[in-house]
Amino acid sequence: MMITQMNRQVAKQLRAEIDALLPALAEKLGMSITTGRGIFTGNSLTLKVEFALKTKNGEIETKDAAAFKVFGPRDGFAATDLFREFVYGGKKVKIIGYRPRLHRSRYIYQEVESGRNYRSEAWPLKAALGIK
Repeated sequence: MMITQMNRQVAKQLRAEIDALLPALAEKLGMSITTGRGIFTGNSLTLKVEFALKTKNGEIETKDAAAFKVFGPRDGFAATDLFREFVYGGKKVKIIGYRPRLHRSRYIYQEVESGRNYRSEAWPLKAALGIK
């Protein structure tokens, strides 16, 4: 397939093909590889790619997870609360990180069943964990 011009449809197709190739590379390297946001012009596509090492217990150590270890204790969380599963809003979730550049809802949690990520303030997550 010869690409003559970059447009939204071609960018989505390229992204899908790249996402299909990354799991094999990630398995080979023993790490996590994810694509982030992308931007395209008439003749180029730029994608953000994150390479993250796995911890000893098999969890992925992203920059959000590292930030939680720094900023989480300031809000009353323990370092062990990262990746700890608990029930929030009737669903099983786990905190996977903290984004210090956000103005609100800096804590990132993931629904265990679906794998979808959400943002939240500290207090509702602390309440669900039983932290005062």
